[in-house]
Amino acid sequence: MLALLLAIVAGVMVGQRLDRMPKKPTATESRALLARVQGTRDSLQRQAADTAYPLGAAIQAINAKYPPSTPPAPPVAIVTAPPAKVVEKPRPAPPPPPDPALRINGIISKEGLTLVCVNNRLLGVGGSVEGFRIVKIEPHQVTFDNQQGRIRIVKFK
Repeated sequence: MLALLLAIVAGVMVGQRLDRMPKKPTATESRALLARVQGTRDSLQRQAADTAYPLGAAIQAINAKYPPSTPPAPPVAIVTAPPAKVVEKPRPAPPPPPDPALRINGIISKEGLTLVCVNNRLLGVGGSVEGFRIVKIEPHQVTFDNQQGRIRIVKFK
């Protein structure tokens, strides 16, 4: 609003009349101007495409006029080595299979009876799962023993 007021005052001071001030173009005039701009842009793009020189053609032309001057490669003597002896190394013993995953799902204790849910199976002391026998059930961990005498303690999280 202030800019319009300043333009009017400046125009009056310079001696311009209000009827000579530029007016906003109509929708038809805007569309015609936009079409002219787009036509000019398309024409310029076509001219640029027509005058563009492909890079590959330029490289071929330069190589044809000025071939690379590399000296010929010296002859190469082919030497064959006697076949190597194959010595077979003894393979190391495979590592023992990992213990099966024992996952404690919960520990239940009521009236002196304590049960544990291991791998979604409810078991008590002496029960077995995945080759392990339950030896001891405590509030936050379970002690297992397998047939080889390996003891494993799994904590309840």
